Amino acid sequence: YLTTTDGSLVSDGIKIPPNYDNFRIKPDGTVTVSLNSESPETVIGKIPIVVFENQQALEQGDGNKFYRTQESGEVLLVKNHEKFAQGFIERSNVDIFENVSDMLRLNAAMISSFRMLKMTDDMYSKAINLRQ
Repeated sequence: YLTTTDGSLVSDGIKIPPNYDNFRIKPDGTVTVSLNSESPETVIGKIPIVVFENQQALEQGDGNKFYRTQESGEVLLVKNHEKFAQGFIERSNVDIFENVSDMLRLNAAMISSFRMLKMTDDMYSKAINLRQ
């Protein structure tokens, strides 16, 4: 079976031959390869899409992994779909506006912390100068 670097199973073990010339993932998830420019495309597998009755009840793991729970319901295989789009970038699950807002808040907090440290340093310097 084909696995990712962390050992997760990829589909049902689609293996792309090392000497392929071109491979393609069709909108229905069918994976095809051609060994050279003259050979026809050969189907080597199909990537399944599954959904859950209650997707909000899935348990989030590390990274983008989700695990089934009793509340999420059974795994349902989606048949006759056209959901794959090869050559496009997947939408990220990162909220850019929330992250920019967090960075601005962190920046303001760091600036105020540095000002407080500078004020404390100035007070210590004046206190030392008063003793002398």
